[in-house]
Amino acid sequence: MTRFLPLLLLAAFSLQAEELVKVTRDPRPNPDYVSYAEWRAENPLMGALKTGPVIVRKAASARTEALADKGLVALVVAEYLKLPLKDDIDQWIYDAEARGFIIEMSNYSNEGTVEDLKKYLKTLRTEGLVGAVLVGNLPAAWFQVCDDWGADGGFNPPDDWYEEFPTDLFLADLDGKWEDDSLHVGDASNPMTEGTDGIYDSHSGNKGADIWVSRIDASHIKLEEEIALYHEYFSRVHKYRQAELTYPSKGYFYIDNDWRDGFYDNKMTLVCDVVDEIRDTNLTCATDYKNRLAEDGLFMAVCVHSSPDAHYFVAPNNPDYDMLQSWLLPSLAPKYGFYNLFACSNCRWVEKNCMGSMYHFFGSGLASIGSTKTGSMLNFDVFNSVLGSGATWGDAWRELTNFWISDNDYYPKVQWARSWFMGLCILGDGTLDMKEQKPVAIAEAPLNQPISLEVTPFAREAVELRFSLSNESLVRIDIYDASGRLVAGLSNGIMGSGTHMFAWRPDNASQGVYFARLDANGQSAVRKITIIR
Repeated sequence: MTRFLPLLLLAAFSLQAEELVKVTRDPRPNPDYVSYAEWRAENPLMGALKTGPVIVRKAASARTEALADKGLVALVVAEYLKLPLKDDIDQWIYDAEARGFIIEMSNYSNEGTVEDLKKYLKTLRTEGLVGAVLVGNLPAAWFQVCDDWGADGGFNPPDDWYEEFPTDLFLADLDGKWEDDSLHVGDASNPMTEGTDGIYDSHSGNKGADIWVSRIDASHIKLEEEIALYHEYFSRVHKYRQAELTYPSKGYFYIDNDWRDGFYDNKMTLVCDVVDEIRDTNLTCATDYKNRLAEDGLFMAVCVHSSPDAHYFVAPNNPDYDMLQSWLLPSLAPKYGFYNLFACSNCRWVEKNCMGSMYHFFGSGLASIGSTKTGSMLNFDVFNSVLGSGATWGDAWRELTNFWISDNDYYPKVQWARSWFMGLCILGDGTLDMKEQKPVAIAEAPLNQPISLEVTPFAREAVELRFSLSNESLVRIDIYDASGRLVAGLSNGIMGSGTHMFAWRPDNASQGVYFARLDANGQSAVRKITIIR
C-alpha cells in the first residue's frame, strides 16, 4: 500500500488526543436521526443477494494498460441507474482511464446486502484494487458505539451517549473482523446487552482500511429530481478533469467559536496557494459564511456545530444559534470545489437533504469529507499533507483512517478514537485530486503572436496581472521573490483566447522586489513587482 506520511507526524496526533478538543455536536435537544431499523424499513429489498453484482464491463484496453499507474477502481452503480446514466458513466470511465486508473464497472441489484458487496470487492484485491466509487442508493454497514468523549474508558451520561450510524470503513477493511454481539436496550447508564440486532459493534483483527470508498448518492435529496442531479454532477466532474471548470488555488479555514484557538497546524497551504483563516468570533456567523461561499475557491473547511441538514453558528451578541439550512444551498450555489466538514453528522447521507451530499451536488461542488455521526476529523494536517502531495481524496481518507486505527500505542482509549472518527466518509468522486486541473492531452497549436503581461509595478495590498491570449492555451502564472523562490502559484490550467485578469494579495510577503512569470505554450513573460509597506 502506498504511504504518503512521514512518521514524525504521529506525534502531532498523540498531542491532539491529549487536548480533548470540544466535540462538534448537534445542539438541538433530542435530535431525531434515521435509525438502522428505519433505514432497513425504507430499503426492504436489501436482503439476500441472489446472483451477485453483474459485471458489465472491465476497462482493460491496451490504451488503459499503457497509461495505468493508479490501480484498479471498482465503479459500482445501482441497477436502477444503469440506463439513465449510461452516457455519464461511459464518459467518467474514459476520463478515469485517461488519468491512469483501471476501472471495473458493475451494476448492483438492490437485493444485495453490504456483506455481499464486500465479498465482491475482496475478489478484486489481488488485481490491485485501490478504491471503490458507489453510485446511487446502495447497501451500507451500520455500527453502534457508546461514545467516550472524556477519553477515560468509561460511559458517563449525559457527557457520553449512544449512537448508531452507517460506516464505510466496513467496506474499506477487507480483512478485519466485524461482529454483531450486542444490542441497544436504552438504559442510560448501561445501554448495551448481549444479543444481535443487525448493527455491528465490534471491530478487531486487521482493522486498517485496505482500500478507500466514496459515495455519489442523490437518492435522499428531495429538492431536485435524482437523475438530473447525477447528470449535473458527472458533467461537472468531466469539465474539471478537462480544465473547462477551474478553481483559483484558494482555501478558507472557517472556524466558529468553540475551536477558535485550535487547528493552527492544519497544513492547508500544502493544498492551496492562498489560505484565509477566519477565527474572529465577532465575524463568524451564517451570513458571513454564506458570503464566502459565493466567492470562487478550491477548498472550504468549516468547523461548526451541525446536524445532518444544517450548520449552527454561534452568532455575535445573540443567545440563539445562527443557522444555515441545507435547503438554501441550491439557491446559494456555492463556488468551492471541495469541502472538509468538521460538522457533526453533516455527511450522514441516509438523511433527507443531507448537507454533505448537497455541497457536492449543487453549485461547483465535487467532493466532501465529514462524518455520519457526532465528531469528525481532528488531524487536518495529516489529511491535507496527503492531498498536498497530489494524491486523490480517496487516498487521503485511507491514510487518515489508517493513521488513527493502526497506532494503538498512541490511542490506548480506542473507544474515544471510534467516537471521533468511525463515521468519517467521502461523498463524491474519490478518484479526484486537487493538484491536477488540466486535461491529459493539450493542443500544441502555436500562439499566433507573442504573449503580453501587464502588472501593477508598485503595490501595497493587491497586484493586478492582465494578459491576452490569441488562442486557447495552457497557462501558468507564478510569483517569485528576488532569490528565485516560488512565493505563489496563481494559475496552472487551460484558458481560452482573450484578455484575462488575476489578482495577487501579498498579505504575507515582506517589502521588496518580486517577479511575476507567465508561461503559455512555450513562451514566457516576466514582469517586476515592488511591494511597499
